Amino acid sequence: MEAEITKTLAKERDDATQRLNAAMRTRRYQDLVQLLGGWKTTPPFTAAAARKDKTAVKYVEQAKVKADRRLPKADDDVERLHRARKAEKRLR
Repeated sequence: MEAEITKTLAKERDDATQRLNAAMRTRRYQDLVQLLGGWKTTPPFTAAAARKDKTAVKYVEQAKVKADRRLPKADDDVERLHRARKAEKRLR
C-alpha cells in the first residue's frame, strides 16, 4: 500500500512538473516575466502613489508620540520596557 501511494504521488509530481515547465515556455509567461522585470526599474505608479496618505501619516505621528513618551518612563520595569519596545517597532 505504501509503495502504491509513493508511486502515485511521484507520478502526480512529475506530471505537475511537466505542466509547469510547459507553461513557463509559453510566450505569455515570457511576456509576463519581461513585464515584471521592467517594473523593477520603472514601477507603474500612478499619481496617487506620490501623494501622502493622511491615515498613514497620522498613524506614524501617533506611533512616534507613544514611543517618545514610553521609553523615558520605562526605567527598569520589564513590562514598561516591553511596551516601549513594541511602540518603537510600530514606529519603525
